[in-house]
Amino acid sequence: MCQDPNTKLSSKSPRGSPNTGKETSPLLSTSSSVSDGDWSRTTPVPRYAKRMFSLESSEFDEPSSVTPPFKFWPTTFGALALSFGMLGFSLWMPFVGLKEAAGETYQFAYWNYDPSISSFDNTAWTYVTDYMLAAIMAAFTMSTLSLSQRRNTDRLCNRVASLSLLYMISVIAGGIAHQTFLTVESRNSLSFQLLWTLCVGTVSLASTSMGCCGSEIVRKFQAERHCSAAFQKIPLIPEYVWCIYGSCVFAFTALGGMSFQRPACDIFIAGTTQTPTTAYIMIVLFFLDHPKAKFNIRALGMFGFIFNAPLLPLYPILIYYTDLSLAAVNTLLHGWLTVAWSLQAFSLGHVIRSVMYTAKENSM
Repeated sequence: MCQDPNTKLSSKSPRGSPNTGKETSPLLSTSSSVSDGDWSRTTPVPRYAKRMFSLESSEFDEPSSVTPPFKFWPTTFGALALSFGMLGFSLWMPFVGLKEAAGETYQFAYWNYDPSISSFDNTAWTYVTDYMLAAIMAAFTMSTLSLSQRRNTDRLCNRVASLSLLYMISVIAGGIAHQTFLTVESRNSLSFQLLWTLCVGTVSLASTSMGCCGSEIVRKFQAERHCSAAFQKIPLIPEYVWCIYGSCVFAFTALGGMSFQRPACDIFIAGTTQTPTTAYIMIVLFFLDHPKAKFNIRALGMFGFIFNAPLLPLYPILIYYTDLSLAAVNTLLHGWLTVAWSLQAFSLGHVIRSVMYTAKENSM
């Protein structure tokens, strides 16, 4: 005998299951109807399933970006063109307005250091501050990873943590090089070349992490229903663009394209190649209009990303026009980097927490 589909479920247990006499679980709703062809029956549906499949269930339902998709091959060629163009720009930029000072400071070596002009500081002021900066970056890396939540913040956490991790590896490699390679002859060895490639190359690869952070923030927040119109217009640049870009700069570094008689100069050229990714993530942070992502903290992040820019002209000025020792100059620069990198990690961590707060509110 068929049961009327409009009748309520019996309080009896299904056949084969003991009747405990307890009421139906409050997680189940008996008012939802599920259709299958010509058949319809009343079926209990978990409330969490309703929230999961509701169009208004979360501020981060993650639809595709509203910006037009990029075509693979044109985008790839564009990334390659950007890479070579920025490499040329980075080698030209130090000489703008400082031709004399930069000419004396930026002298090419191509991994072949000349004892008469090569200079490399080996004092504790340089390598100890390197290790101190590495410890700070390690702390930010662990702090960022502690915020990871599966299918919520894990992607963004991984990208932000990779940025701090690359910074940490760079200064550890730099500290070891300053502490270990005490003569020009030792710096002309393959071991120094590999170690210094790691030091400078991780700065080059930081462009990849930086760009991927920006792309992930765009992907995540453009899916939020209260996203501002201005933020919706920011293009979601594919992450493979930043991977291509960082790889090209890293390869150029390994081949000695930015190897100078003062190895510290290599770092500044590598830092200059971060210009496109720095501009992208600063635009993202500026237009990120979200109630949980406070503007004053985002402003600190934007300041942190641009704060490295003055180091490019500052280094030849300090070397050529002042009597400061290399140890003093390096200590000043490491302190400068500590401020810039810490503000970057702090602000990006705040963006991650804004995602967590929103998800927590929606789950209540």
